[in-house]
Amino acid sequence: MRAGFGKAEITPPLGVELAGYGYYLGRTADKVLDPLFARAAAFEQDGEQYLLVSCDCLGLSREIVENVESVLKRDCNILPAHVTLVSIHTHTGPAMKYHGGCGNVSPDYTRTVPGKIVSACLTALNDLKEVTGLRFFRNPIRKQWAYNRACAENPVDGQTRFFRIDRQDAPPMALASYACHAVCQGCIRGISADYPGRVCANLEAMGFQALYLNGVCGDIDPIRCAKEERPARLRGFADTICQGMEGEGVGLPLTVSGGQVEANLRLQHVTPDDIRRMAGAANEKETDPPGGGRVARAWEQEMLETYDPNKAEEAFHVRYLALGGVPIAALPFETYTLTGMLIRKALGNDDPLVLGCAEEMLGYLPTMDDYDRGSYASRDAFFLYRRVPTLRGEAERLGEALGQKLADALKGEKKP
Repeated sequence: MRAGFGKAEITPPLGVELAGYGYYLGRTADKVLDPLFARAAAFEQDGEQYLLVSCDCLGLSREIVENVESVLKRDCNILPAHVTLVSIHTHTGPAMKYHGGCGNVSPDYTRTVPGKIVSACLTALNDLKEVTGLRFFRNPIRKQWAYNRACAENPVDGQTRFFRIDRQDAPPMALASYACHAVCQGCIRGISADYPGRVCANLEAMGFQALYLNGVCGDIDPIRCAKEERPARLRGFADTICQGMEGEGVGLPLTVSGGQVEANLRLQHVTPDDIRRMAGAANEKETDPPGGGRVARAWEQEMLETYDPNKAEEAFHVRYLALGGVPIAALPFETYTLTGMLIRKALGNDDPLVLGCAEEMLGYLPTMDDYDRGSYASRDAFFLYRRVPTLRGEAERLGEALGQKLADALKGEKKP
């Protein structure tokens, strides 16, 4: 088994609009608090190569993903199913794709991003060294820094998860994971990778080549605090996450494998009249949140122009990578905690890393109780993503179904 690391800076120029926090804010970047990167970990065994890439942004566009995959297949003969692309979901980074009202895209900037991601991947592939040790750490976070923003009674995954990869004649690598929205900095105009960037900086100061993998954070936020307390909170949060790699960890066999499983997302059946009614309801509450009615009107126009009465579901895939038998699975949604728990239950333990915000996100995947409350994620967020809303219960169904599909796929992988 061999492993390599690479990174490339993707910090945008000042003046680009930052993504997140609300509609039509015109939140253009006026300073760089910390640089943004695409970080890549490459793995090789028995002639097969795999890439795990984390980008410091809210989410990627389909064009960026397809560009990166096509270049890696053409130039490196790496199958798209062996490339796992995720984002840390920072809300102080640039928009890579247009989310209705939440940050305009700068084409001059985004057209440079695929090449930089590929550069990080090539650096990692050229850095492949023999792996001499692989250890896994799963520990409860020592202080409660996050809460379930959808419902205080719903779960929070309080576990940190790490891989430590020791290599011959090369620095060790660290893959770190926790599940929380990257919004510690708040609604500011500074460019930042938020707490995941600080986690990577901490690990680099400890001598590691680091990559952060955000878990299923669709319903998880940092605990709120006053604006003047945010910098200290960000540092404390990151420091506490890094403490999860203290101790010996568990030694794993030196194996790597990966691929993808296929699934279908079931959609609500909506008629043109339904579309008009839903957009009209949002117009009536224009101030909740401000600009929401305008976003809904744009959604209404696009949905009517592309209306397909027979579209009941949409195909998607979940990429996975297994290091030493411990799976890393990446879902293309702002996924809720419960879905991650159901996937782990099907896989038989709490070790697997279940990530959200993979590739081009397909919107929120809210749980049934969210629909019952009529919350933002189940009521309005599909306007933002310009999509037909999903059926109530999809988060629970997909958690069980994807967990079983992943379990079946892993049974077919080579055993340690």
